[in-house]
Amino acid sequence: MRFGVYRTLFGTPQVSRLVPAAMIGRAPVGMMGLALVLLVRQAGESYATAGLVVAAYAVSAGVTAPLVGRLIDRVGQTRVLLACAVGCLGAFVALAGAAEFGWRALLPLFAAPCSGGARRCRRRSRWRRRRRR
Repeated sequence: MRFGVYRTLFGTPQVSRLVPAAMIGRAPVGMMGLALVLLVRQAGESYATAGLVVAAYAVSAGVTAPLVGRLIDRVGQTRVLLACAVGCLGAFVALAGAAEFGWRALLPLFAAPCSGGARRCRRRSRWRRRRRR
């Protein structure tokens, strides 16, 4: 394996910060499905309900990703990501409250906004800005 390619890649300005940030930003994506199942099961609900909650999360992630990406291109990354972070935080708090207080019907509703938008679009905007310079 040739490590010179990696040395060249990580020698590029901004890449040494961008790659670790992208890795950290993607960590919750893989953990979210399991975390939702564990949350719902701990609340005493069935695996069917847990599957419904995870499905709502997955469908929401698929639907919102292109929309958030377009919004980032139009409005700018910082404002959209701040709004997504606030919305995601509120959805997670509501999801935890729904699980704690037994509001079974609301679990999928609160799981859906937790997807947080388009991670690839955010990274793409960084690369696009870098190439224009």
